Amino acid sequence: MTGKRTPWPVIAGWLSTADRRLALGAALLSGLGAASLGAQANAVLAVAFLGGIAILLMLIDARHFLLPDRLSLPLIPLGLLFTGPDPDTLIARLLAALALWVGLTVFAVLARRAKGGDAFGQGDVKLIAIAGLWLSADNIAPFILCAALSAIGAYATRVMAGSGGKDRRIAFGAYLAPALLLMVLLQLAFRA
Repeated sequence: MTGKRTPWPVIAGWLSTADRRLALGAALLSGLGAASLGAQANAVLAVAFLGGIAILLMLIDARHFLLPDRLSLPLIPLGLLFTGPDPDTLIARLLAALALWVGLTVFAVLARRAKGGDAFGQGDVKLIAIAGLWLSADNIAPFILCAALSAIGAYATRVMAGSGGKDRRIAFGAYLAPALLLMVLLQLAFRA
């Protein structure tokens, strides 16, 4: 399912007051975390927004199997703001995002043909590609691995608890979004 046509009122209707407070708290803590790690003002601002958006994406995908473009696509200019003005770094990150998007789109098409259904959604593909703007090349694989292991662990727990049922879908974006935030903060901490 694609999130590009989801109107703001629908997105807002999916979120309770507690969800909004959680996102605001995540934004504040993420910004404070980035500031405490010595990030520049542009990066602190970008990470604060990433924190809030990551929580909203996680909640919405977990409930609706949807990553609305209206929430995920603003992470593109924020990722560029986070990266900063260095032209070499910007070009490298833009190329990484493009390569991730093309590669994963081709993989998704091939997987759909082989499986007869979606292996993962285009929202997941976009979010992984967007991560290419935020993360250094060395941090892309750990980001995907962190999200995948979290998703597998949650799914295994659900199955063992007997609540797996017939629905075998995994809202992968619900794991990608917080993994991106975590990896961005770790990248700041270790200056990778």
